[in-house]
Amino acid sequence: MQQLPGCYNDSGLTLKGFLNINETALKEGTYENMIWLLLRRYGYNNEFRLDDDWLLPPIARTPDQSVELTSEAIEFLKGVFIYFDMDGDGNLDENELDLLFDTAPER
Repeated sequence: MQQLPGCYNDSGLTLKGFLNINETALKEGTYENMIWLLLRRYGYNNEFRLDDDWLLPPIARTPDQSVELTSEAIEFLKGVFIYFDMDGDGNLDENELDLLFDTAPER
């Protein structure tokens, strides 16, 4: 498979790389196999859900320890809240909560 500059960075596969892989797979007629390989590589199962190993970060702590969010994580969550608080009332009603968790895996 052809590797083009900009297909990978320190975080992994870039959008350009993802598109390149899919274009190559289409040309070679191996698209279905390639998609399954990519899905498996990034933690998806047969139901197209992420495995728990990919969702839950491994946090080794004792019962008397706590975990804190970084200021960046808090700001991200605030932004998500504001985005889904469509009526701007400072609360998420049932419809807004449904939209917020629409893409979250079921537990």
